[in-house]
Amino acid sequence: MANMKHATMAIVLGAAAIATGRPTLASTTPLAPASNLFTLYATDESPKEQQQAGPISIGVDLSPSIGPRGTPPTTLDLTDPTHPIFTNPWAGGPFTLIFNIQGAGAGGTIPLPIAPDANGLMMFDDTINGMTLHIVAAFAPSNVDPASWASFNPQPDPPGDVLGIAFGYPTTLDPDVTISATFNDTPLSFSTPEPATWGTLLLGLGGLAAAASRRSAKRARTR
Repeated sequence: MANMKHATMAIVLGAAAIATGRPTLASTTPLAPASNLFTLYATDESPKEQQQAGPISIGVDLSPSIGPRGTPPTTLDLTDPTHPIFTNPWAGGPFTLIFNIQGAGAGGTIPLPIAPDANGLMMFDDTINGMTLHIVAAFAPSNVDPASWASFNPQPDPPGDVLGIAFGYPTTLDPDVTISATFNDTPLSFSTPEPATWGTLLLGLGGLAAAASRRSAKRARTR
């Protein structure tokens, strides 16, 4: 059963990365209700025969640190798939930013990076598939208050490699965070599953579960 579960997770990641392609329009719906979590699937910008990344997914959750989770909702703009923009309309602050990175070898805590510089840029590295994933996050519309910059442990624990950041601004502002990433120095573009894609994936998973059930029943009859 454990092997079946891991195989199913790999199918979801791989099929979603293939089926969604590279969107050119804005996407505004988080993947889970009562949540601001978006899952981005990474694709190399290099020629297909030279691509090294995959399957890699990066979960990003930008939320106020007070009040019900997912309120107010964060929006994701994927007009430029190499620079996703996350925006939250809450002006009161403070905020939390969670990254959870999934790929071969993932499953630990990412150390807190240095606070954003004078240009609002924060960056960190993670090791996936034995190679370096480099992520840059640009904070706007003003500089983050350095005194507010701290790590925290998201609960429940997200899967993969996890980074939890608490931060605020010197004044009350609606934050937005733009991310970009490279994998072994190759730029990545990002996509999210559309509802129709999720429906197809769920049907596929249902078929896998039914097949597994039939195999179990057949083995039970032959004993």
